[in-house]
This record gives sequence, structure tokens and C-alpha cells, in this order.
Amino acid sequence: MYYFKDALSQYSVFSGRTSRKGFWLFFLFFWIFGISIAVVEGLIGSNIFRLIYVLLMIVPFLSITTRRLHDIGRTGWWCLLYLIPTIGTIILLVFFLLPGQQQQNEYG
Repeated sequence: MYYFKDALSQYSVFSGRTSRKGFWLFFLFFWIFGISIAVVEGLIGSNIFRLIYVLLMIVPFLSITTRRLHDIGRTGWWCLLYLIPTIGTIILLVFFLLPGQQQQNEYG
């Protein structure tokens, strides 16, 4: 939960690096909360909470994705792969499994 709150507190920080553990724990809680909201919406018959959740989480998700890409030595522009349905997401998730660079890189 710490990593989720940390990512939310740094929602506007697109520079620097995020560890593999930090990204995946954020991703886990992102999906847990998303599924919980979907279940609640199924019970009450509304879609507004899911829409609000997605709109609130898009910037923190992109910022932590950019910082994770920086950790493996890639530019944040690789986030544009999300625009390619399914294949782009799979490619990025494979990159996110890679260990971060131990030495300094151009992103910190």
C-alpha cells in the first residue's frame, strides 16, 4: 500500500526512476481497487465510479510508467505503446519485468 500512496503523491513527477517492486505493487493495488469498484458498481448498477477512478488514476499511472521506463534506460515516450491495442501493452509489461540499471543513466 505504501508504493501506491507514494505513486499518488508523486503523480506529477515524470522524471527520475521507479524500481520494479514499486511499479508492480502500484499495479497490483491499481487493479485491486479497480476490481473492487467494478464489483460495487455491479451491485448498485452504475458506471460512474469506474469512470471517475480511471480519470483520477490516468496521470499517476502514466507517471509511474514513465519512471519505470527510465529505470530500465528507456525514454518515457515508450508509453505511447499503450495506444497500440493489446500488443503495445504486452510489450511494455515485458519491459517492466526487466531489472533496473544499477549504474547511473541519463534519467538518474
